[in-house]
Amino acid sequence: MGRLIRSMDWSGTPLGPVESWPQSLRTTVNICLASDLPICVIWGPGLVQIYNDGYRVICGDKHPRSLGQNFPECWKEAWPVIGEAHDSALSGETAFLEIQHIFLERHGYLEECFFTFSFSPIRDEAGRVGGLFHPVIEMTAKMLSERRIRTLRDLAARTSKAKSISEALALSAQALADYDLDLPFVLLYALDPNGLHARLVGTTGLTAGTPASPETVGMGAAGESVWPLEEVVRSGSAVQVDDVSFYDLLASGVTAAVANARAYEDERKRAEALAELDRAKIAFFSNVSHEFRTPLTLLLGPVEDLLSRSHGELSSAARGQLEVVNRNGLRLLRLVNTLLDFSRIEAGRVRAVYQPTDLATYTAELASVFRAAIERAGLRLAVDCPPLGEPVFVDREMWEKVVLNLLSNAFKFTFDGEIAVSLGRAGDNVELRVRDTGTGVHADEMPRLFERFTGSKMHEGGRTRAVALA
Repeated sequence: MGRLIRSMDWSGTPLGPVESWPQSLRTTVNICLASDLPICVIWGPGLVQIYNDGYRVICGDKHPRSLGQNFPECWKEAWPVIGEAHDSALSGETAFLEIQHIFLERHGYLEECFFTFSFSPIRDEAGRVGGLFHPVIEMTAKMLSERRIRTLRDLAARTSKAKSISEALALSAQALADYDLDLPFVLLYALDPNGLHARLVGTTGLTAGTPASPETVGMGAAGESVWPLEEVVRSGSAVQVDDVSFYDLLASGVTAAVANARAYEDERKRAEALAELDRAKIAFFSNVSHEFRTPLTLLLGPVEDLLSRSHGELSSAARGQLEVVNRNGLRLLRLVNTLLDFSRIEAGRVRAVYQPTDLATYTAELASVFRAAIERAGLRLAVDCPPLGEPVFVDREMWEKVVLNLLSNAFKFTFDGEIAVSLGRAGDNVELRVRDTGTGVHADEMPRLFERFTGSKMHEGGRTRAVALA
């Protein structure tokens, strides 16, 4: 810029030839040219501007005609923002403006810009304000970058809880509508399942149905649109319409929102399908158990009638066989009832009926049911259920199932030693423990001990199962 300034004929400007410039102007221009910071010097009644290489970049296409031009004339589109500060400095007061939002026409179009700058008065040899010292820092790239990052962040935040594709696209349009300086308009199209049409589902800045925003765009040979939607669908990637580096990121943000919403929809459909399978399973168990109970009841009735007759009417062999039939029929009926209970639990239809119970006595009586079988197997049954001092509210049928199931498992896997049942207080709770010297449960299976239908590999050693009751 120093070479250009020296080569110019300044005699045609209000400044006159360089040889006639006052020393204050010469010194200021030398300081300006030596600086890397963009600086403009505004001098004299004609407000002629002289600037360095850094400021030349800010001028854009205004350079070189802007060199030696009247400052207010050169920057007339910015004057609503900078005019007051400029005039204040001419009156002797330094003005500093930070991150000013200005629209400039310096590259053939009106451009959004941000600047931090100051105007400082320069005194001439007579002590009067001879001109202005005008350093400038352009903040456009920084401010646009921050705003566009905020756009992407807001887009992700607003669409994060979308539960459907249509909701994700609608929320995307709402988020992007707040950033019309970066996005004069946005059109969001959703492709139909057969891939033959794209439907406009979200728009900002344009009314749906204009030539630039058709509500439906056909794909394939018949598809005609101002936008290359078919090419995007066919290639599976973005198609550049203009300089869209920023817009690629926006498209990725909307795509991510749609993908998340689609994943949510798919997960919801899978959950509904699993729930339907679960309901079908429960209905199956319930129906099967009811169907089993009817013939079992009809079978056990005549058997019990025969067994109730006097001993003389049946031979001992026949009575023994009927007792076997009755005993196993009752066992099967208990299994069917358990299956029915399971289906009720799964369906959430089980209702506990709590009654005040002498739980120590009741538990001891339930445990004694196994005493004969345990002792015949050569094992010992130890029952330690001291009085609790007050009744405990329990559902007696459920408590019976808990005690008998624990004892049944203990008896099944204990081949020598003992099975011990104990009941006692544990703070505000009552705790039941069933301990045996049987094969035990592998340590890896312990966390799954109370899961239904979970098997475990047996190994040597005892085991304890406890149930706490509030």
